[in-house]
Amino acid sequence: MASCEVSADAAAALADAGLTVVGDRLRDACTSAATLTTGLSQLRHALNSAFLLFAGALVFQMQLGFALFVTGAVRQKSAASVMLLHVVTPCIVGVCYYLFGFGLGFGSTADNNNPVVGSTFFALSPQEAFDTLNRGDGLPLVWFQFTFATLCATIVLGAVSERATLVSSIVSIVVVGGLAFPIVSHWVWSDYGWLGYSKLSGRLFGSGAFDLAGSGVVHITGGTAALLGATLVGPRIGRYDEATRDSFDAHNITLVCQGTFVLWAGFTVFNSASVLTITDNYVAAGRCLINTLLAGSTGGITMLIVSRLSSAHSSVLNCLNGVLAGLVGICSSCSIVLPYSALITGVVCSLAFFVCEKAMARCKIDDPVAAAPLHLGAGISGMLLTGFTAYPPFLRDAFPGRESYPGGIFYDGDSSGALLGAQVVAILSIIAVVAVLLTPVLFGLKLCGVLVYTEEQQLMGADEAEHGAAAYNFNAEETSADLLTTWQASTPHLSPRANLGAVAAVVDAADTVEASTKAVAARSNDGRIDVSSSFTSAKLSRDTVGTGATVEGQRFASFVVTTDSGHRSASRRLHCGSMSATASPSSHNPFVIDVADLEEEVETVVPMSSNMHSTF
Repeated sequence: MASCEVSADAAAALADAGLTVVGDRLRDACTSAATLTTGLSQLRHALNSAFLLFAGALVFQMQLGFALFVTGAVRQKSAASVMLLHVVTPCIVGVCYYLFGFGLGFGSTADNNNPVVGSTFFALSPQEAFDTLNRGDGLPLVWFQFTFATLCATIVLGAVSERATLVSSIVSIVVVGGLAFPIVSHWVWSDYGWLGYSKLSGRLFGSGAFDLAGSGVVHITGGTAALLGATLVGPRIGRYDEATRDSFDAHNITLVCQGTFVLWAGFTVFNSASVLTITDNYVAAGRCLINTLLAGSTGGITMLIVSRLSSAHSSVLNCLNGVLAGLVGICSSCSIVLPYSALITGVVCSLAFFVCEKAMARCKIDDPVAAAPLHLGAGISGMLLTGFTAYPPFLRDAFPGRESYPGGIFYDGDSSGALLGAQVVAILSIIAVVAVLLTPVLFGLKLCGVLVYTEEQQLMGADEAEHGAAAYNFNAEETSADLLTTWQASTPHLSPRANLGAVAAVVDAADTVEASTKAVAARSNDGRIDVSSSFTSAKLSRDTVGTGATVEGQRFASFVVTTDSGHRSASRRLHCGSMSATASPSSHNPFVIDVADLEEEVETVVPMSSNMHSTF
């Protein structure tokens, strides 16, 4: 603006020449130009702030996607616990990120900087600094980075679900979301971090590691924590027993599918908004969106084919995880690769997920939602692929003014693999810092006896053991009469017709089996049995013993009891009413029960299948 000012000498010369009016108009023009420049700058910052505010709100909804995904993937008796943890996570991370997380991650200035951790802006002070902090969009940036910290901390929850206590989960959230993520984000995303491609000077190998949206910063960090957590808490009771392993399948595929769609939509914003400034990078933002779509698509297709070839079935879960693996992998490079590279990324990262999942199963590391294979396996693959596929012209657009732009070795042979080398160092460094921070904490929790639930609590389920509430409530006693009336009206062809007295007899018999199973569970760790009654198409459910059982009826004359997680049972003789019963230890030889006086005798405890059938 200085060049537009009219000097005193020039004004005097204009006055001597009788051109005072011209001088006045020149001054007015300069003032108008300055005002316009200021207004455009304010508009630019307003647009960028609005962009981050709105994008952060959409990314925050990914928490819902994780909640739905994990809830559907675990067993029914832990669903409410999972939902609670996904509500608690942003609460904990929000406070931690305000107090010290943002300071550790982005608390650096030109006069006060550190390549390892930030050292200013703790508790977001001094507040006036945020008017000019990081491209002028300080507080919206805090909000946007908070959503990333929350998602990073959430990853570990799925891996340790059904075993980790509420206390240990909260501690893990603090360590991952409040410490590990901020430190790693400073290394890679801060202008002063030692790993970052955007580092102002002295970049690693002359390049620095490139990770636009967090294949490393978010997903490798969270995936490493998930692997450590799943390993140290151990498998769920009976998870790898031949007789009971099928009872650990996802209880609600619909929720898993819904969660995947919410996450997919969130990833498009998660990646696109990572350019931070829409006014300068709108082309790159569009490229991020298209590449994210393509990587997720090929990831899902790849896993659909692989599951069909490997098991002769088209696995829904594998397809959904394939989509997510592609999305995780493309986070690193979505703004700097060509579309066909995104297609390759989806294929490679989904295959990496599949291999890692099989390896963990072979090692008997129980991860109910495959969080470690998904985020760690696909995250590592995505970071490595960036070193091969980064397109130098896109890097030049993103970082104007640099002396060099090391790209992927497929396009930039002169870089001697500088970018790929930096990516490898970043991967190893992230894994190391998470292990150093989290492992001692988990061992400490284990020594204090608060890392995992007791065996009895695990068999009961986290919902009842920790929270005293279930995700699904259905009271059979209150609705049995209504269901009976409906059933009788809809099945006139069946005879003899049962009346309420017959229903009462069946319920009494169920109570007898309930009492007998308590003794069996106490001696054989059979786990929780939930007894439910089914009359043709109508179903009555009730939580009786505390373990998992299904009662199916035919003319109110028979039902089947199936344990949820038990692996031992007992040969026993039951006497109830005028029926006598003999329990067989084979799931292929149902219990036969005849009416007699109410008695019970529990005999020897023997190994058996998790399925116990009882027929009245």
